[in-house]
Amino acid sequence: MFEDDTTISLSTELFSSFLVSIFSLFFISNFLWAKAKLELKAIIGKVNTKIFLNKILYILSRKKKNYVIDQGGNFWDPIKSTQYFDRRKIILVTRDPRSIFSSMKTRKSLAYPGHNIRIFCEWYKNIMKNYNTVKESNLLIKIKYEKFINDYDNQSKRLCKFLSIKKLPKFDYNINISKKNLYKAKNNLTKSELNYICKKLKKFTQW
Repeated sequence: MFEDDTTISLSTELFSSFLVSIFSLFFISNFLWAKAKLELKAIIGKVNTKIFLNKILYILSRKKKNYVIDQGGNFWDPIKSTQYFDRRKIILVTRDPRSIFSSMKTRKSLAYPGHNIRIFCEWYKNIMKNYNTVKESNLLIKIKYEKFINDYDNQSKRLCKFLSIKKLPKFDYNINISKKNLYKAKNNLTKSELNYICKKLKKFTQW
């Protein structure tokens, strides 16, 4: 009697283990299939998005070979955020924090912390932390705005080399006006504001 009970008990346990194994395999296979379908949809979505964007750009650019998109990517992740563009070249521009705060304050933009100098400095620090992790490559070049204006000939050559073009296209741009406006922050900001930003963000200043 004892042996029979043991046999029945073992058989029940084995059968239960078998059912658990089958259920687990069924669950895992369904989970993996569901995951695979989601990944497939994501891939198809990326392909469709890329085709859609490039068709729009092709139409808007009037069939020109190259075109420039202002803020076409995200400063926090410039490589990933521009992955849908064909033959992309990313130009990451930074500017002296005093000039940026001056511009925000003048425009009174609520989208950025131009209303509070302390919040602005923390915001700028966080942005530059991420900026420092981004490395230059054949896809991306870093440009310092003040340096570009003050050393236009050399910096424009550097930019052309990155873009694989002989020279920058002609456009309505006066370098002398930019040089004149380069340090407007000195007049637009108070002495205490200039000193505070210089103290908190010294390593990021460009003049």
